[in-house]
Amino acid sequence: GTFSAEEIVDMLINRTSITTLEVAQIEGVGGGNVWRFAAKLSSFSLTGTNNELSTLRAVFESSGPITKGTVPTS
Repeated sequence: GTFSAEEIVDMLINRTSITTLEVAQIEGVGGGNVWRFAAKLSSFSLTGTNNELSTLRAVFESSGPITKGTVPTS
């Protein structure tokens, strides 16, 4: 499925596994590459101070093949 940033952070905090990840590299106004893979969350951290941008770091262990596709231009 597709998850919002809030849903992903909730899953990380609750240590819920995400079974399939999609990582996309968008070029300009559209188009680019997307990688899909099954993964298990192994660690994460969330840092930041009041009224500042927060930093979320997550480490996933992939399981199985990583496939590469393309993102269509808009």
